Amino acid sequence: GMIADLCIHSGHGKDQPHAHVMLTTREVSSKGFGQKAREWNDKSLYGNWREKWAEHANKHLAKAGLDMRIDHRSNKERGIDLEPQNKIGPNNGRERYSEKVKEHEDIAKRNGEKILNDPSIAIDALTKYKSTFDYHELAKFIHRHTVDQDQFARVFYKVLNSPELKYLGEDDKGLGRYSSKSMVELEYKMVRQAEALDNSSGHQVDFVRRENIAVQYGLDKSQRESFRHITGDRDIACIVGYAGSGKSYALGAAKEVWESAGYKVVGMTLSGIAAENLESGSGIKSYTVANRIINWDNDREKLSKNNIVVVDEAGMLGSRDIARVIDEATSAGAKVVMVGDPEQLQSIEAGAAFRGMIERVGFSEMNEIRRQSEGWQQEATKSLALGEIGEAIRSYHAKGMVHGFDSADIAKEKMVHDWHECMQEQKSSIMLAYTRKEVFDLNQRAREVR
Repeated sequence: GMIADLCIHSGHGKDQPHAHVMLTTREVSSKGFGQKAREWNDKSLYGNWREKWAEHANKHLAKAGLDMRIDHRSNKERGIDLEPQNKIGPNNGRERYSEKVKEHEDIAKRNGEKILNDPSIAIDALTKYKSTFDYHELAKFIHRHTVDQDQFARVFYKVLNSPELKYLGEDDKGLGRYSSKSMVELEYKMVRQAEALDNSSGHQVDFVRRENIAVQYGLDKSQRESFRHITGDRDIACIVGYAGSGKSYALGAAKEVWESAGYKVVGMTLSGIAAENLESGSGIKSYTVANRIINWDNDREKLSKNNIVVVDEAGMLGSRDIARVIDEATSAGAKVVMVGDPEQLQSIEAGAAFRGMIERVGFSEMNEIRRQSEGWQQEATKSLALGEIGEAIRSYHAKGMVHGFDSADIAKEKMVHDWHECMQEQKSSIMLAYTRKEVFDLNQRAREVR
């Protein structure tokens, strides 16, 4: 019931894409504008929208292979001890513009002094988004938080010579890359703990019972290999598999094996919707990693030796999150199972921890598509998983499964006719449309046919 006017701008600089959204304050129905929806101004709703946007944008940054993220939270909430700078806006000749510039410069000067006194503030802030950063990124950050050339030079020199800054060498572009000493130590500790879990065998199951369940679930060769891998003795195991390869189904079988051996299985994911999907697909009670960390910080629902921790979409989690899960599991003596997609090579937050894990402890690959039975359909599904959308559509088109029409009206008429035929034959069928208006139109047509 809300109308949104969206304008996407490229920005004045090279890297300033942004959007302006103007919303109606009154609800809109088929009768036109209604009463004002005052609940739309609720701050908690606004915070929720910002969080959902960050989650959506970050997922696509990760899928694009970009080791960066955005964060909807304030500097204070993120633990960054810097004042947020205000938006100056256009110079329209008014006195307020000069005031804004002065205020902006004062904030930059105060931030510069803070970093000068404690260079770790800048280093820590940069590693909130990336586990490593180059010389230019460091310079840009300091430039943004200093007021003039003199302050920039003093702060930049201080940060470059800080014992907290760790030089890692040159990247493939010949640029010097850096990280924080604490991030390097965190990732080193995480890897050592993962290797220790890999050498530990504290969660045995009955192998005869395991094989019976594999038969009972009808697991294919690829699923069965991964199923055996994660239900083996080792206290850490990783699965890499395409969407549609039956990972959740295999996890459901594993859950039955673990629970029959007396273990308690808990699922963890990056987002709430992913937790819901894991729980519905496998039956494993699931939460977000953020939720678990909050509980652990408050000494609630801590892990025990009896736990099997399943981390889904592990490739989307950053080093800090995975390091915390590994640390908690190590302390409690729990087992960790990490599941990821081969395309999720970059995590949302700093670091590519999942990739680092599988390089050291190995993994089982699920590469057989289960949702489709035809070979060409399985290949098309892999193309979709790899982002080769055109290739997938061409495959379906070659099989006569993509249809073009002279108008949207004719297409809808044919779509509803085909749907109704399937309904009469008691076959599963679904109609999809892009806008609510078209969904409403299809529903009206369907009702007329019924």
